[in-house]
Parts: sequence; C-alpha cells; structure tokens
Amino acid sequence: MNNKFFLIAALLAGAGLIAGLLLSRAPASKVSTPNAPAAASQAAAPSQPVSAESHQGVGPGPEATVAAVPVSQSPGPYQSMLNTLALPTDFLQTEALYALLGRADLTTVKAYIEEAKTIQHDGDRDAGLAIIYSRFADLDPDGLIAHLYASDIPNKDNIIYSTFHSWAKYDLEAAVARIDQLRAGRDQQIAARAILQARAGEGPELLRELAGRLPGGLNPESYAVRGLLERSRTDPEAAMRAALALTDSGLRQQAIARIAAIWSEMDYRTALAFARHIPDVETRRQFRRSVLNHIAQNDPETILAMLADPKRDGDWRAVLYTAMQSLAVQNPEKGLALIEDLPSADLKQQALHYLMSQWAGTDPRAAAAAYQSLSNPGLQRMISHTVGEAYARLAPMEALRWAEKLAGRQSELWRSVMSTIAQTDPHRALELLGDPEPTPHHAELFASILAAMARTDPLAAADYIDALPPGALRRRAAQQALQSWAEQDPEGALAWLLNQPASLQMDMVWSIAHQFAQGGLQTALGMVDGFDSEVVRDQWISALIGQYAGEAPFEAADWINRFRDNPHYGEWLSTIAQQVAGSDPRAAIDMLAAITNREQYRMALNIVASQWAGYDPAAAARWVAGIADADGDLIQSVAAQWYQYDPAAAERWVLGLREAHQRDAGILSLLNGALYDIVGAERLLHQIQSPDTRFQGLTRMIYQLARYNPAEARALADRTDLSPERRRQVDETITRIQQGG
Repeated sequence: MNNKFFLIAALLAGAGLIAGLLLSRAPASKVSTPNAPAAASQAAAPSQPVSAESHQGVGPGPEATVAAVPVSQSPGPYQSMLNTLALPTDFLQTEALYALLGRADLTTVKAYIEEAKTIQHDGDRDAGLAIIYSRFADLDPDGLIAHLYASDIPNKDNIIYSTFHSWAKYDLEAAVARIDQLRAGRDQQIAARAILQARAGEGPELLRELAGRLPGGLNPESYAVRGLLERSRTDPEAAMRAALALTDSGLRQQAIARIAAIWSEMDYRTALAFARHIPDVETRRQFRRSVLNHIAQNDPETILAMLADPKRDGDWRAVLYTAMQSLAVQNPEKGLALIEDLPSADLKQQALHYLMSQWAGTDPRAAAAAYQSLSNPGLQRMISHTVGEAYARLAPMEALRWAEKLAGRQSELWRSVMSTIAQTDPHRALELLGDPEPTPHHAELFASILAAMARTDPLAAADYIDALPPGALRRRAAQQALQSWAEQDPEGALAWLLNQPASLQMDMVWSIAHQFAQGGLQTALGMVDGFDSEVVRDQWISALIGQYAGEAPFEAADWINRFRDNPHYGEWLSTIAQQVAGSDPRAAIDMLAAITNREQYRMALNIVASQWAGYDPAAAARWVAGIADADGDLIQSVAAQWYQYDPAAAERWVLGLREAHQRDAGILSLLNGALYDIVGAERLLHQIQSPDTRFQGLTRMIYQLARYNPAEARALADRTDLSPERRRQVDETITRIQQGG
C-alpha cells in the first residue's frame, strides 16, 4: 500500500460498504472464523465457481449464506493483513484486504488491527487501519467507540469521520444517537461534520433540521451547497431555486456561480431564460454574469454572436473581456475577423483592446503585424500603447525603427516604444529623443523618461530639470521625476523641492509627504511647523490629513482645529468627517457644522449623506427629508445609493418628496437603471415636471443606451416629445457615440 492506496481506501471507506463486502456480507454469527490464521487459510483456499444457488443466497437477512469468493482471480495467496502488502498493485492490495475483512468476525478484526499497527510505513498503516475500522464499525459500532478511547490509535479523527459518515448513509438515526457517546468538543464536531456531509444531497431544509440535532453549531448550508451542485447536474432549475433560498449570502453567491457554470455547460439558453425569473436585481445580474462568463471562456464565438444581436440587454463589457481573452489564446486572427461583425464602434474598440492586450503579451511580433493591418486609424490609436510596449520589451530597437517608419515620431505608437526603452535605459532614451519638440506629447514623453532616470540617478534627472527654462515642460518633468525620487530618497527630494519656486512646490508636495509618513505619521505631521513656505505647509497637511483621519479621526479634528482660519480648513475637516461617517454619520454631520464656507459645507454634507445611504439608506433618507431646503444634490446622493440596494424603496421615497424640484432631482438619480429596465426608467422620466430636468434625464438615458443599443436609444427619442433643436442634439449624441466619440 502507498499513497495511492490511501486515496483509494479513503474513497472506499467514505462510501460505506465496498464490493468486497457485498460478496461476503452476512451476520457475524454466520461466519466461522475462530482466529486470523484460520480465516486467512479459508480465504486463500482455491475456490469453485459460484453456483446459481449460492449466488441467490447472497444479501442481507437472517437466512443469507456466505457466497464463495473467487479468490483464484486474485494474484496469489494471502494469509494475513500483512500478506496483502505483497500484492503488486494498490487495487489488488485493497481488494484482498476487503476480502479478508468480509469473512472476519470481531475477534479477527481486532487481531488485524494489532497486526496493522506493526506496519512501518505511515501511509500504509493508516490506510489499512481505516479499512479495518470500517469493518469493525459494521460488526460492532458501539464497541468501536469504546475501543477508540481504550487504545492508542493513530489518525483517530479520520476513523471517527469515516465511521460516522458510513453510518449516516445507511442508518442516520443510529449515527445521530451514537454521537453522544463521543467525547464532547472536537470528536463530536468531527462526527457531526461527517453526518452532514453524508446527507448533503438531502436539501437545505432537511439539513437545517438535522444540524439542529447535532452538536458543534455547524452551518448546514455549507453542506447543502455541495448537494445542490450534484443536484444541478440533473435538475439545475430546482438546484438554483434552492440556492436562491440559502440565507448565508456568501454561500448563496458561491452556489449561484457554480450552478450557473454547470447549467451553462448543459444548456445556456435555458439558464439565461431562468435569469428573468430571479426577483432580486443584483442576484439576477450575478447569475447572468456567471452564465455568460462561462460561455465566454468556453465558446467565445457564441458570446460575440450574442453581442451582435441589437436586442441584447445589460452591460456586456466584462463578458466581452473574457471572450476576447479566450480568443487571443485560441485563435487571435479569427478574433480580429469576428470583431468586425460587432454592431457598434464602442464595442469594436473594447473588443480590439481586450484582444490585442492579451495577444501582444504572448506574441508581440504577430500582434504588431495585426496592428499594422488595421484600416481604422482610431482603432490603431487605441491599442498603440499596448502593442508598442510589448514589442519594445521583446526587441527595443527593432520596435523603435518599426514604429517610426510606420507612424512617425509624433505617434502614440512611437512614444510607447520610447517609454518602454526608458524603463531600462533612460539615458539612452534621452539620446534617442534628442531635444524635446514643443508639443504636449513630446513633453509628456520627456517627463516620463526623467521619471525613469530619477529612480536610479535622481541627481542627473535634477540637473536636466534645472537646465530647463521656466514653463510647462519644466513643471511637468519636475513633478514626475520628483515622485520617483521621493520613493528612493525622500529627504533629498524634499531638500531639492524647498529650493524651488512656489509654482513648482504646489504640485509636488504630496508624494514626498506620503513617503515621510511611511516612516511615522506623527513625525511627518510634526514637520508642518518647520516649513517657511505656506504652499508647502498647506499641501503637506492636505496630503496627510486623510491618513490621520483614518487612524484617529477625532484626534485629527482636534489637531486641525488650530488652522480654522486657513482657507483649506473646510476641505480638511470634510476629509475627517468622511471617516467618521462610516460608523457615526450624525457625529460626522455635527462635525461639519464648524465649516463656515457654505460651498465647502454643502459639498461635504453631500458626501457624508451618500456614505450614510450606502449602508443605511432609510435612515439617511429620513434625515434628508427633515431638511426643509435640502438641495437636489443632497437628494441625489441618497437616492442613488439607495437605488443600488433596493430600487423599489428608493423610488417610493423619491416620489413621496414634498417639493417638485426635489422629486425631479431624485428621479434623475434613478434613471441610471435604464440599461436594465428601460420601461421603468422611461416611466420615471415622464414624471419629471421641469422640462429642462426632463431633457437632462433623457440625455442621461440616451447616453447609456447608445453605447450598447443605439436602436433603442433612437426609439426612446421617438417616444419623447422634443423640440426640433433638442431632437437634433439627441441625434448628434447617438451618432457621436456610435462613431466612438
């Protein structure tokens, strides 16, 4: 016996009675095996073919007889448990041991236990004992429990588990009754887990009832999931309905995703049809995503065919990503051809980006050739960075010559290759660049090269920056280089920054402050009073106040109080209040009362209300409703969050608001669901009283729909009463989005 034998034995023991037992199963009183050697001799004796009469006698019941075992089919004689180890394969060793045990009485079984304990190899010993104890449990279950505590038995946990698992399969009540004979605590919990596992296919309700009778406080739904997965292979709809009824949200999501995968393999069409009957919006989306993602992984062409259907609904970006990733591995050239059949420019752009990102990572030269063959310049621009970067990592100078010849030095493709070269040799990249041309793109490239240089040679990067004339190029280069410098040497970066003009300091403090805070937040905060520059001081506080608020918000509020006269005080206090709002929103709102700048106060209040609505929308809504002059932004902050969790409740609250302008503002935030419920969104749209607000809502819906279903977007515009000018604006929006704008 070896490790493979252990696996075989575990499977056989977990399943209960094995075929070897079935050949010789009979009450102990019918078996005459006074001692182990005698039993072994009997088992080893040449057998005769089993007659029809003897075959009919096999089976349970007081009149059953012991059928002759065709030992002649086994490879040689075996006389004891140890002799079975001489057989040439794991299966034959296991078969022989079960044949021995099938003829053994309790006394013989105990003798085999002592014999097995002498086996030196741990895996063989443990596997053999597990099988022997399964026979012990069959003959005398109560005696086995007593034996477990009277003897020094290795792997007692496994024996308890396999024993109770077997009992629970063919005599559940006996298994439940005997669990009290085990020691309380670990042993009883092992047995309880075994019983629940054995009955996993019974369904969640029966498992809940069973778990209530067992010790250990186990969650029956974790076992129900396993049973539901098995059931889903024969009745996926019933399994899915049972999964939806699970109360544990984590297990419910796990079950839904895995059943969706199984159902998709069987018949994805019926799975998608079932999704329409799931009442909860988020659960319905989750199930659809799981089904579609499984199709995308295994049959990406089907997904692309679905995307070509103008009647499709929902957001398909994640599914499209999975499908294109699969095609990039399986057949990227075919993927390119299939992209051309997609119905909108937006989908084509996304699909091409996903495909080329994966393709360029595995075969840069082939991806570069495919890039060169594209006829749409807009699509080329979109993926130029991905292709150029991958090609440059493989062959930098070859890629640079290719990019310059194909697209020129002003192209995104050429700049992507240069940026990649700069990551490993920034000095060489500057030589290749020469004097940066006076264009924003070249300025950005120059800055990125200096940032790469600053990681390994910051003083050289600083010399380049100091040599630049004042202006946008110097500011951009300094900002990017200083961020890289601060990661390696924050003290040196700060010393250089303090000698720069205020116009440069404004943009560069944050990265240095964060680096100092990594060495100790209080130390970094203590540096505030040492700055002569107000610009550096204020930006330093802005950079660190969020971290301080996250660690000790009320302490941070006390600390910041000494800057009440600072024009940034309201922003800093708002940052602190947002941290407090996560646990005590009313305390956060009270904290905001210290802000005297009304615009800062209004913006901070909206943020806190949105956070509050994120976890207790009803309470946040009651608070907002109590504010007589609550503005539209505040209403939208709460309504938008509430809609994500309970659309119906959010709608009832918005439509019940007293003031028309408040209702209109709230409805605007509900229209974000237009992609998933166009009929419901259109109904809400027509309840907006202000014509201008209604047109704003229509524009929002059109923008969402036109990206994925331009025909439906135009149909919505047809159904809406619009002036000629506004209809022209809507049509232009749809056309622009279709063209990738």
